[in-house]
Amino acid sequence: MQDTTVSSPIGIPPVQIDVTPVTSYLEGKMDALEFLRSVYQNVTVPLPVRMRAAQIAVEYERPRLAVTALVDGEDFAARLERAIERSARADAPTNGMKLIEAKPTKLRRL
Repeated sequence: MQDTTVSSPIGIPPVQIDVTPVTSYLEGKMDALEFLRSVYQNVTVPLPVRMRAAQIAVEYERPRLAVTALVDGEDFAARLERAIERSARADAPTNGMKLIEAKPTKLRRL
């Protein structure tokens, strides 16, 4: 672990910063994703920097949700026509069962 002391000219106390991940990345010992992970997991790094590193890394750590379509070479109009024909042939309201025709009756007050 390589520590570097960073001091402020305005009187803020000096801070120890671990520069091992930076040197490892620059020497080619870790790839960019490992470097980003080491940044956002390091509690000594300021929170806005850690959040930005996590924001960049998450695109490579988690798959993005996307819409996919099954394309079989048939255009949308042909598929729509087939669906309309299927629905016209189907006896959808009764599903092949006998439909009971009920008529409303008047409500009687008690």
